[in-house]
Amino acid sequence: MRERPLVLGGVAAVPRSVLFWDALRAHLAAAGQPSEFVLHSTYDRLGDALLAGQVDVAWCSPVAHLRVLRSTHQAHAGLLTRDVDRGVPSVWFTRDDQGVRVATDLAGKTLAVGGRDHPYNRLLPLHHLKLAGVDLPGVRLLAFDTEPGRHGESGRQDLTILDAVRDGRAHAGALSERTWNELGPTEGLVRVAVTAATDGWVFDALPTLPSALRLGFERAMAALVGGDEGARQVLDLAGCGSFLRVRPEGHLALRAAMDGLAAW
Repeated sequence: MRERPLVLGGVAAVPRSVLFWDALRAHLAAAGQPSEFVLHSTYDRLGDALLAGQVDVAWCSPVAHLRVLRSTHQAHAGLLTRDVDRGVPSVWFTRDDQGVRVATDLAGKTLAVGGRDHPYNRLLPLHHLKLAGVDLPGVRLLAFDTEPGRHGESGRQDLTILDAVRDGRAHAGALSERTWNELGPTEGLVRVAVTAATDGWVFDALPTLPSALRLGFERAMAALVGGDEGARQVLDLAGCGSFLRVRPEGHLALRAAMDGLAAW
């Protein structure tokens, strides 16, 4: 009888998504763990598929990860996250000619943010303002939801937010600190505030996943570091140097933001 493959689930957010999943499938096969993958249009659909047992391991956004955790009454298991997704805060930034120097200066201003489920471009930043005492109903949001349900996976929202601040449509905007740093020196723009940090995307599984499949997946992922050309391709397409175990405390700041903004 043929061994059951591990069924992986992801979101088809960008064209190279298929390249990543193909490369990962090839790596898992070489490591002795047969697999298949199923791509979904949104993270909500992916989370539903994981909860329904249609996929064994799902690559969940941090928001989807917390929603699955809540749906299973904290009983599901987060497996792995990328090294670059550990402890990432968000940054409020503005043009240096706007006269905005601290977070409370953003009260009553127009702010460029991402879609309602974006962890770094909306949830963490707005919760930061709320904790600072800013009256959120008095803030005008210029919201860019260019990829509904995908939680900012492709990065297109980052560019639209940046452009909105540069051309004066918004007094300030929010990006993940990792994105802000990747932009390098940005002429005429300054950081205003940095939020609490959260971990990012997670390979999630339910406790019902057979241990043999779980171990096969984890061993293959650990073998990516120092692996062959195929392994290096997986890491390159994933945009990281390794995958690390999920920390129970890694998403506490985002959970607090979702609670505080009623974003469940």
